[in-house]
Amino acid sequence: MPELRQRGWSPAMVRDLLGAPDRTRTNPIFRSGAPMALYRLPRVEDAETGEGFASRAEQASRRAAAARRNADRRLEGSPA
Repeated sequence: MPELRQRGWSPAMVRDLLGAPDRTRTNPIFRSGAPMALYRLPRVEDAETGEGFASRAEQASRRAAAARRNADRRLEGSPA
């Protein structure tokens, strides 16, 4: 998921556009944690060129920017 996030994917986009992972693996950092979901790169690239990815990535980017602005605004207004 971190690599997908760097490519502009949100968790909802992964769920909706990629669906089930191609493979899962035990979490190497937290063995009791959720397994890692792995997706084949060609499948990810196909989804990125398909319909809907660009508009959903833009929406996710706008929402993230708005959340950052709101968090900054709250920090500025909080007493030190």
